[in-house]
Amino acid sequence: MNRNAVVPAAVLATLLALAAAAAAPAVAQPTTAPPRAEQPRIAPWPGESGMSQLFHVTLVAASKSGGGTAAGNLPKGVAKALDDIKDFLPYQSYRVVDSALVRASREAHPRLEGPDGSLYRADMVFREAPQESGVRSFLVEHFELGKEPRMEDLEAVMDGRRGGAMAQVAPLAPEPNLTASFRIAKGETVVVGSSRLDGDDDALIVLLTAVP
Repeated sequence: MNRNAVVPAAVLATLLALAAAAAAPAVAQPTTAPPRAEQPRIAPWPGESGMSQLFHVTLVAASKSGGGTAAGNLPKGVAKALDDIKDFLPYQSYRVVDSALVRASREAHPRLEGPDGSLYRADMVFREAPQESGVRSFLVEHFELGKEPRMEDLEAVMDGRRGGAMAQVAPLAPEPNLTASFRIAKGETVVVGSSRLDGDDDALIVLLTAVP
């Protein structure tokens, strides 16, 4: 090819355009991403928002005879709750046996001591209820007070098992449990129920307070 030959202007323009296109950086073409599926919104279960509540469980021994005090001389909240149902209580004297303060957000399992030294456990499952008149309240779906076996009873059973089939050991019969479900407002004390003790003259009354 003759170095002195003249390149036509149209050909030169085409060559320059091709060279410029080759040197230009590649530009990615925009793409449209598929829409993300919207995740379903799950409403929080009442009472599981991380908020907790302080409850006070009280055991009161009631008797048809003496040995205690009048209901009006008990702690204020307890006395009021008992006074509200005094027409249904045939007892003349009362005394606080034990109480437990527990903070929980869904369930609680406090342990208490009965009048004869027996151990009790209160199992409570609750959730926050819709407010009425601006007052926070709770729905106690299940409340149960049961008597736990004593250590000597458990040891007797274990000794009987180690002694073989000839050992005569009475099985651990479960104590009758007190069960209830109810609604309680913050600052309120309610009588959960009562259970007879030995004989017909004495009873154990359980009260629950939603501490304000």
